[in-house]
Amino acid sequence: MEPTIDYDFVDKILPSTISLVVTGVFAVIIGVYLEKFKSRVTTISYEIIFNPLATSSHTDYWGEIEVHHNKRLINHLNFITVKLKNDSNNDLQNLNIDFNVDQNSQILGQSGQYDNTKSGILIEQQHYSYFVEVSNRNQVDFQQKLTNPNHQTPAQLTTELQYIMTNKKFNLPVFNRHTSVTINMLVENFSGVQPEVNVGVIHKGVKLEQKEDETTELGKTVIYSSAIGVVIFGLFVYAIARTYPTATKPLIITAILGITASLLGLGVLKVFRFLKKILS
Repeated sequence: MEPTIDYDFVDKILPSTISLVVTGVFAVIIGVYLEKFKSRVTTISYEIIFNPLATSSHTDYWGEIEVHHNKRLINHLNFITVKLKNDSNNDLQNLNIDFNVDQNSQILGQSGQYDNTKSGILIEQQHYSYFVEVSNRNQVDFQQKLTNPNHQTPAQLTTELQYIMTNKKFNLPVFNRHTSVTINMLVENFSGVQPEVNVGVIHKGVKLEQKEDETTELGKTVIYSSAIGVVIFGLFVYAIARTYPTATKPLIITAILGITASLLGLGVLKVFRFLKKILS
């Protein structure tokens, strides 16, 4: 008996098989190009942690509260920690990280270290030399004020002093992949409020991203993964429905039930969190 070919079966299976193969090939190509793009761009994530130390107060309710730093009365003192992580698969060399605070604040002290080795991180050499040079000129200006009451501080020196007190540049000789560093700064705010801190990196192929809190990040992950899952599920339902037309109605019902179950699950989770928040 000679073998026969079921052309109806081939007509049903072949189109969906070809579409899946083509989709797979395109997915591989896109994945390769995305991987090449990722290898060219290095992402550094960072988070800023504010730790208020003390705030001066002169009110009838709280009474007289004075905050001093090196025998100098100040309004607000904040210990700020900035954590940075090299999330990429690239090792970086000679990376400078810039920090600056708002004009109503100034940096009183700073330190940095690699988290894995605890080795210290120093201020970038050119920035440090400029800091020392401006500080020395300020000392000379201060002595001139003592000897000459009519002496006026040059506007250029005032601008430079404000710059070195609101800006710091750290140098990382090496920043290996999947490692992190911690920068600490003691910051004073003249208005008695939390200082504003900015982080910057100017380096070829390096992108800086502020890390979101875990709850927000988890929420976005759930939403994105659910959306992608629904799209993939819909494509599979469409391919099967085209292959087996008689199963179209049950597939549509299954798809509706699947999406409804996902929404109900999300609703139950939100209700559970709400009750937990009330009862705790």
